[in-house]
Amino acid sequence: MEPRPLTPPATAALPAASIDLDRRRRCGFSEVVFGQGKTVDQLRDILAALAARGEEALATRIDPEHAAGLLAAFSSSRYNPVARTLRVPGSALAETAPEPRTRNPEPTPWVAVISAGTSDLPVAEEARETLDWMGVRVTMIHDVGVAGPHRLPERLAEF
Repeated sequence: MEPRPLTPPATAALPAASIDLDRRRRCGFSEVVFGQGKTVDQLRDILAALAARGEEALATRIDPEHAAGLLAAFSSSRYNPVARTLRVPGSALAETAPEPRTRNPEPTPWVAVISAGTSDLPVAEEARETLDWMGVRVTMIHDVGVAGPHRLPERLAEF
């Protein structure tokens, strides 16, 4: 039996990034875009490359100024200012109809995001948005931490 040649993943080579257009097939979700340090134009190009393929896109660490520029380009997007995430639906610029999104097999994974205090909320929300985007059920448990560890046992059933 002849070994099958490996097919390299599809990529979009942009001036500032190489975008993995095949990740959903391999992992069940598209590439997540880390937005911090990128310009609005770079983010727009990356998200447009994903959207043109019908891929739903998630960008993290998006500040409000960048979000304004991206929402102008992708009006059907959703920005979460606490999490600093932007979701662009796969239909935003799709040249072809997007394939049905692959979700994690049953039973649906379930994760508890536990934060120590109020100042952790942005990171906890970013984790929740990312997990939700990946099709993972999330329970949020806030303010159980450093200054009041006695509050932790009260919440153990939720873990």
